[in-house]
Amino acid sequence: MSQPQPSESSILQGNAGSIICFCERITELEIRTAIVLGKAETVDEVSGQTRAGTACRACHCRIQRMLEGKPPQCGGGCSRCDGCGWIAALCACHQG
Repeated sequence: MSQPQPSESSILQGNAGSIICFCERITELEIRTAIVLGKAETVDEVSGQTRAGTACRACHCRIQRMLEGKPPQCGGGCSRCDGCGWIAALCACHQG
């Protein structure tokens, strides 16, 4: 089932230079472009167009949020740690 697509005017909304996929160094703008201009409707389609999510897959939740027209960061375990830049669930900043 296809997800609602953001409008073309939303391509540049958000932090266009923000890295969404750290393994492949894919930016929010690249993913938004795949969604809007490339007509990607699934995480797999975004991955096919950009390589995002093809390695560790930790960014799949951020890509899915973008497909749903939401900001990529949810504040949960798949968000980027402000301290070290790693995925929060994998970083050592908050571990005892």
